[in-house]
Amino acid sequence: MTRQICIFAPNKQPFGNANWSNTILGHIIKPLVEKYNPEWYWFSRYTDENFGSINTDFDSSKIPVEFFNFSMDGTPVNSTMIRFRFKIESSKSSEFEKESVEQIQKMGCASSGCCDYGFDGELGGPRFNDNYIDPNQLAGDEKTHAEESNKRRAILVGKMFHSISELTLDSLDGPDSDNVCKSTTNNHPQNINDTSWDSIHHIFCNTTATPTRIHVWQYLPKELIHISTDWDFSIPEDQKNDWKHEGITKVNS
Repeated sequence: MTRQICIFAPNKQPFGNANWSNTILGHIIKPLVEKYNPEWYWFSRYTDENFGSINTDFDSSKIPVEFFNFSMDGTPVNSTMIRFRFKIESSKSSEFEKESVEQIQKMGCASSGCCDYGFDGELGGPRFNDNYIDPNQLAGDEKTHAEESNKRRAILVGKMFHSISELTLDSLDGPDSDNVCKSTTNNHPQNINDTSWDSIHHIFCNTTATPTRIHVWQYLPKELIHISTDWDFSIPEDQKNDWKHEGITKVNS
């Protein structure tokens, strides 16, 4: 069985900066995986989890309100957090989960505890599986074949996510004198952002022929232009009339 825990970062040091997620990885997740050696794990970072939202990954009623950002009228709106998914031997699972919660609390972060993670259902499901077949619509051998096919894709995607997460932990520096962890730098001429991830990202896009979709926005009150991807920009509800979508272009890496 695979499990997960959501780790919420406070808006204060050493997390109140651009390296908040690397600091969680360096202080909480990396020591845990080095000690317990899970069979499989991966993590992803989020900055838009809405306060009070209904979510099966965590119980927002157990997350203190100060872990959420506030709108101008003082309403709690969203938060910064990491979803950490893992599979570990049953003999180690209770101790691993107990220490995870303890480490999170020790660092001044928050969580609502661990819960089940639907490995096959998500990584083998329609979002990550272009050959997805719904087994519930089938019976007999056809249903078995669909389940096996979806599980095979889930394992392949899981291996890739696990490798990315291992590389991320291997690329951490710190903590520094401010207790902040950062990604290591690599100033090879082909790494335009001084990180090895530039070249890794390029090879991924090159191998899969996957372009990056770029959005161009205009902020009307100040006549500013903003560039974003599909993943890194959302317009606050009270500013929707202030933004104009100018167009989309695709960039091959």
